[in-house]
Amino acid sequence: MVRTGSATLAAVMATVVLSACGSRTATATPHDGAAGSPSRAARPRAAAGEPAGHRTALIMPMPSAVGQVVTDDYMLTLYRSDNDAASPSASHCTGACATRWPPVLVDGPVTYADGDQSLVGSLTRPDGTRQLTLRGWPLYRFAGDLAEGEANGHRVDGVWFAVAPDGAKVGPSSSSGP
Repeated sequence: MVRTGSATLAAVMATVVLSACGSRTATATPHDGAAGSPSRAARPRAAAGEPAGHRTALIMPMPSAVGQVVTDDYMLTLYRSDNDAASPSASHCTGACATRWPPVLVDGPVTYADGDQSLVGSLTRPDGTRQLTLRGWPLYRFAGDLAEGEANGHRVDGVWFAVAPDGAKVGPSSSSGP
């Protein structure tokens, strides 16, 4: 009887250990090898280029091929349009435009890491959502940027520009441009 009890106890303990391991694996955050960098699988994105259900909580300056740009917390380059206005803040990108250029939506405070927090604001879009602004300019992502650090939307149609850390468009007139 002692042998049966020991075997049962061993089986129960093995089940508990395996369950705990399975539970940990299911809740662990996958990484792509870089310390602290979530993998692409951990960052599902909608077809329009915005991370699914994501509301930006952090923006930060980052180097890119076009110069120093502002990115969101997924390190996606942020853009502004010459068709919009900064004072007062106004977005003119809706419908098909907003599919190609998803507005950067916020639903709480946004931290500007290593930047001037006073430049960060928001505007209310016609659908009632809040869009992030930097120095008054509404911010967008580009559906053609599929990976961190890409700036494929820079200079598109001559009106879309990556945003410099001071809110200016990246380019010859920006101190952050190439």
